[in-house]
Amino acid sequence: MEVLLMCSSRMTKKIGRKKIQIDLEMMSLIPFGRRTNIRSTTKAFGMSKTTVWRRIKDGSIKAHSNAIKPGFSLKTRIARLKHCLEMLDESVSPAVFSGMYDRIHIDEKWFYMSKTTQKYYLHPMEAPPVRRCTSKNFIPKVMFLSALARPRYDEYVNTPFDGKIGMWAFIFMEAAKRKSKNRVADNARPHIAIGDEQFCEAVRQFGLDARICFQPPNSPDLNVNDLGYFRSIDEHQHSKAPNTVPELVAGVEKSFRECPSYLINNVFLTLQTCMNEILKKKGDNDYYIPHMKKDHLIRIGELPTCIQCDSEVITAAKEALQAPQHQLYQQENETPHE
Repeated sequence: MEVLLMCSSRMTKKIGRKKIQIDLEMMSLIPFGRRTNIRSTTKAFGMSKTTVWRRIKDGSIKAHSNAIKPGFSLKTRIARLKHCLEMLDESVSPAVFSGMYDRIHIDEKWFYMSKTTQKYYLHPMEAPPVRRCTSKNFIPKVMFLSALARPRYDEYVNTPFDGKIGMWAFIFMEAAKRKSKNRVADNARPHIAIGDEQFCEAVRQFGLDARICFQPPNSPDLNVNDLGYFRSIDEHQHSKAPNTVPELVAGVEKSFRECPSYLINNVFLTLQTCMNEILKKKGDNDYYIPHMKKDHLIRIGELPTCIQCDSEVITAAKEALQAPQHQLYQQENETPHE
């Protein structure tokens, strides 16, 4: 009879090849441009690619994807500050952002038939698809106009309103006319003036009190369409894999109809958190969108209607408006650049 004794080693994690130590404090001294991939990072560290890759896997080195953001002039940052302050309700304490139930967000979006680079999942014996076009600049695309309001319960008709006012496609098959020294372009402009006569007349005919107001320039983070809604329906649209313009239009419209109302409401809350961060940054966009675990708050029934804003943040933003050329310019110089 054989008896096997299982003994645990006291040398757990103390045997084998010793871990190569890296002075991670030196990383902050290396320019960002020399840390764009593993190859350039290893050259900057003087280490092997395997060593750096293992530090990325264990979390000692964090991988980060950086997107270019719009650059702001002093005038634009002041406009962003004023816009966010106007959306505050300071009649309550602490102050909260407006519920935005009286606003409609309108924006245009180009939806492409395909992407320049597309990922597929294939069978090991399956040949990859071949995609060709004359030029990457001529991938078929269609412009849509989206109008969204915040979802709510409509007491007049005793039914919920999902906030989706409409999604319209512009599919006139006509060559674009560009501006030159001999003539000016005569295409329709995407925006209209605040006092546009046709708009005002249409509002009067329906007996409404509607006015046009513009968001600050270069501020996609202040429009619910750009902030998250377009991204969500863009993902649904590409899952339909359209091959023709009518299929593209049908896919986008179907994604618009199927988009749940709670998602639109979540984007409106995200917009309020962005405005709170804009006030903290004194009109700048050097911030990360805060996460508030909306799905969890929905499940426990504690999702807020409006986001609070600290009085210190409001006071600092108002002081920055009173002396913009000093405080805003100073903060812009303190922002680290590559």
